[in-house]
Amino acid sequence: MNAEKKPDALVAELAGRQHGVVARRQLIAEGVSPKFVDRHIASGRLRPVHRGVYLLGSLRGPLEPLRAREMAAVLACGRGAVLSHQSAGWLWGLIRRPGSSEPPEVTIPEAARRQRPGVRIRRGDLSSDEIRRLDGLPVTAPGRTIRDLAAVLDPRALGRAAARG
Repeated sequence: MNAEKKPDALVAELAGRQHGVVARRQLIAEGVSPKFVDRHIASGRLRPVHRGVYLLGSLRGPLEPLRAREMAAVLACGRGAVLSHQSAGWLWGLIRRPGSSEPPEVTIPEAARRQRPGVRIRRGDLSSDEIRRLDGLPVTAPGRTIRDLAAVLDPRALGRAAARG
């Protein structure tokens, strides 16, 4: 653990960079003890969003940080996970944000066999030029996003999205 920072400060700093969301594996990698994490979960300071992924504090519903759902989905899906399809379209301003009942869409490497409740998993191997970071989130590049949207939007909605891109 960073000798200069206390565990609470490390948790807050990481959550601050990630839309209020942290993964257990990230905290452990920073040197935060598993017991510390467990105590924060038990006390409600860390609220489970997905297995091993937590929202700092009690900001749920309308008070939840704007991109917390999307960040939590990416963290839950692990290495190589990237927001895609309609979730990426919203981040790029191409379409309206999917409704709260719609799970975030995440593309993971073809070989990965993960499934996560509350996340719409897509599989595909993306090249580095198809991935960007937007506001700290890994997301498909605009061109790739429009290509993905072609598979899920009707032609009229796709035309509007492409015109915004």
